[in-house]
Amino acid sequence: MSPDDAVHTSSRPLHDRRAGAHHTTFLPLVLGATGVVFGDIGTSPLYTFNSIFTELNAVPEEADVQQAFSVMFWTLTWMICFKYIGLVMRVSHHREGGTFAMMKVILQTLRDDQDPDSSDDDTDEEMTGIGSRPERRSFRQRVVLVLGMLSCSMLVGDGVITPPNSVLGALNSPCLQVPESWNVCIAVAILLGVFGLQRMGSRIIGWIAGPIMVLWFLTIAALGLYQILLNPELAAYVARGFNP
Repeated sequence: MSPDDAVHTSSRPLHDRRAGAHHTTFLPLVLGATGVVFGDIGTSPLYTFNSIFTELNAVPEEADVQQAFSVMFWTLTWMICFKYIGLVMRVSHHREGGTFAMMKVILQTLRDDQDPDSSDDDTDEEMTGIGSRPERRSFRQRVVLVLGMLSCSMLVGDGVITPPNSVLGALNSPCLQVPESWNVCIAVAILLGVFGLQRMGSRIIGWIAGPIMVLWFLTIAALGLYQILLNPELAAYVARGFNP
């Protein structure tokens, strides 16, 4: 056996093990991501529809449902396709993502245009203001910093508003028949339990919420298909909302 054959033979089991490990970890990662990411997006229609139709005294007409569906569908579609897939997921700062990572990449790009010898430490100074004088920042850098702070503020605001709205929207469901006076107390207890688990890491939340979200999507898909078959004319009318 030649040395090349020996190397090829010895490396094959390692490759097979890596391929097997990839297949065994892929589905759990998908399930966990479904629970963490789509736990917010997938439940947003619960309180969004309630908020829209509350202004209409909870008696929406067919045109109202169609228009609300169109706005919600295209808002989520364009936000996910353009913002997340087109922009956010393409930006990586040392394998880190998010608002501050994107801001740092943009600041570093602007700084490279002005000073090709700049480093990441210089960009850190631009973000924190430590060791940097205001006159060193260009107008574009100031705009990026302001937009980054606004984006972070909106993210924090969404994180504060979304959980109680989601829980209260679920408790207001007529299927549960929870007394209105108990809604706030039950919502606080649920949120305390969720945040208590969240401190252990997003993986725990993904393992718990992932199967729940899969069951949720399958349930609403089955109910939606049943209603489409039951009311085909109304479903065809609402489906016009796919046309923006």
